[in-house]
Amino acid sequence: MTSLDFIQGLSKKYNVEVYRVIKCLKTAIIESGNYGEISDELKNNKLCFYETFYNRFKEKRVREVKITRYTYQAILDNFISNLIDISNEERLANLKSKTLAKNNIIKGRITRIKAIGLDVMTELGYGFAPKKFLFIKDVKSHFYQIDKQMYFHIKKYRKYSLKIKITLSRIHSDVDLAEAKELLSDCGVYATQRIFGKEVKVYCATKPSKWQIKALATQLNEKISIELRR
Repeated sequence: MTSLDFIQGLSKKYNVEVYRVIKCLKTAIIESGNYGEISDELKNNKLCFYETFYNRFKEKRVREVKITRYTYQAILDNFISNLIDISNEERLANLKSKTLAKNNIIKGRITRIKAIGLDVMTELGYGFAPKKFLFIKDVKSHFYQIDKQMYFHIKKYRKYSLKIKITLSRIHSDVDLAEAKELLSDCGVYATQRIFGKEVKVYCATKPSKWQIKALATQLNEKISIELRR
């Protein structure tokens, strides 16, 4: 028997619907031994599993599946592994739908600075921005700081072992545009252009305040020039 609370807890933890968690557990039980068809029944908030089989007289029988101390760990390991796999598949689908809607731009908070890049926490989970996808100027000037929030471009994402690996980049025109639209939200920003080593041009409908321009320059670590729509 398995507690329904245990199943519901795993459903919440891995963001997988309850019926899929139960199906995953049934699969793990089947794979642990020579079982036939497995069914389940809820009794007093406990899930019981039954095997349908045929005896030597070809008669159909049903018996409760007994999980012993010898098979428990193998079933649990297989169950959790499969559950994580299903969870990651759903996260990948969620990633695709969300990132396509936002041009693959996402906001993240820097949690760790390494010699090879940045660990970043996003709404879709942890991502990593390799040094090669960061501006050299920003790296050398120690622009990136723990807890600093900024936009990133999702370069790619894939299932890696039992986790989702998200690769992030700051070197993308839509990153500058996202930062400008957020800090100059009332100025009708419609485009940006980075002129490397010189400035970032921001094209908008109304002129931002000096405070807004300064805030954007700090966020992008670059001089800002404004071009008003004519």
